[in-house]
Amino acid sequence: MPDAGNDVTETPDSGSSDAARADASSADGISSPDSAARAPLTVAPRPGMAFRPCDPGGRCPTGFNCYTTGCLPAILEGESCHAIWGATPCVFGTSCVDAGRGFRCVVNGADGGMCRYGSPRCDTGLGCAESTHESLARCRPGLVAGELCGAPGDLCNEGSSCLSVSGTVRCVVNGAAGGTCRPARRTPDGELDTSDVCDAGLACVPEWRESARGYERCLRVLPAGSACGLAGVACAPGSTCIPRDGTLRCVANGAPGTTCRTESPECDDGAECGARTDGGVDRICRLRVPRGGACDPRGVSTACTGGDECNSENVADGGQCVEAGSAPGAACRGTEPRCDGDLRCSPFSRYRQTCRTIANVGDVCDLGGIRTLCPAATRCVPTAATPRGVISATCMVAIPDSEPNERWVPGRAPLGVSVLYRASLPAGDVEDCAVVRVAAGASLYVELARVGIVAGNSFVVSVLRSTGDSLGRWTLYDRGAHGPLAGSARLDPSAIDVLRDLPADDYRVCVRPANAPVADYTLAVGVM
Repeated sequence: MPDAGNDVTETPDSGSSDAARADASSADGISSPDSAARAPLTVAPRPGMAFRPCDPGGRCPTGFNCYTTGCLPAILEGESCHAIWGATPCVFGTSCVDAGRGFRCVVNGADGGMCRYGSPRCDTGLGCAESTHESLARCRPGLVAGELCGAPGDLCNEGSSCLSVSGTVRCVVNGAAGGTCRPARRTPDGELDTSDVCDAGLACVPEWRESARGYERCLRVLPAGSACGLAGVACAPGSTCIPRDGTLRCVANGAPGTTCRTESPECDDGAECGARTDGGVDRICRLRVPRGGACDPRGVSTACTGGDECNSENVADGGQCVEAGSAPGAACRGTEPRCDGDLRCSPFSRYRQTCRTIANVGDVCDLGGIRTLCPAATRCVPTAATPRGVISATCMVAIPDSEPNERWVPGRAPLGVSVLYRASLPAGDVEDCAVVRVAAGASLYVELARVGIVAGNSFVVSVLRSTGDSLGRWTLYDRGAHGPLAGSARLDPSAIDVLRDLPADDYRVCVRPANAPVADYTLAVGVM
């Protein structure tokens, strides 16, 4: 072994690699997430190779990396390597990853390589497949901007993010309308430059996911009084997008249904500021409503007085503030009689019981299931609607679906009326599709429900035109094992604008199991 104080030398036959190795500095040669961690080299040095101990701080001469055994030559791109936790045997800018034919040094940001730590994380046409540890994140081909995303394993290519647009999730270009704000840049003097985080005419606006994790999107900012609710737009600071006169409008904060003002008074006369009941993180102004008054089923703009409750839980139905036990949709009393007249007290959810009318097949029902109990083997299916939402629904008997019913099956006769199917998705059955004929300007409502309680099922639902173009793709999750809506999930056109005011066409509603085979289930398709 040569003197540790001498320069490192190699045999002449390795000279072709020396020039490439000299391009990388010893410090840059360590590209693992934790460069301070060291692990013994598990392979013997190359024949004829000389090495020396690492300098203090783990530094080595140009083209070499430091291990506990000393300075060893960095391995070039494409060459075989051995993955060692806490250090990399590869030249700077590459990492030792499993390339499908054994571990090799792959350029960071390239297909199969580690995601870069800075922006862009991956090369053009690739997306970063995140992992539980940053060192395991890999670049691979993803979805282009505009494509549907959100299914397990989906990722958007570099420069775009998977976000909700018009009720479904698509890859949206960062900085574009509705997209995630681009990272701010640092000026030469160290200041943040936010001038390019969004495209011209857009502002970077904080928003909140249902999980209450904050993020920012590029949106067109609207003044108070403007129509709102469209993808890519937001109300100006100090106003909230809420229903007003049959449409969504930006209303100045402090009015019932809007965010509380930061200054006093927090709310307009007659309204009180309190915590949201719909999962939001801010506080909201609610109008106190006496018994018999009209109320907001969501509890966003109104609150019933005296312990009364709103007798509807479906936004489109509306409701009244009612006394317990006195009317359909009211909470049951704690003592007998639990409900008045012919009303029956039955579980609506795990923690709530309501008084409901027992309906017959063909009777009018409410989609929320809080006021009407449809007979066994039936579901409440909508049959008519207005731009503000569903206004008419009936208790329907399910009809059996027949195979083959996948989307590629031609010639299935479309139905022009609302329908309730009963079907199943056993192992090996990829999907079920129903074909419905929709008149110009009509809307589609979709609801899935398990037959029996089978924990863990969820569905992926796609709605497609006759051309094969997709309106959207949604993952619908189980709602739990209790109440009349047990295991059901819905797509309501009152909340999803791509399902409203449709062009005349034959539409396919296709259902796939998201995580496991599904035994019996019902598919309600409302043509309104």
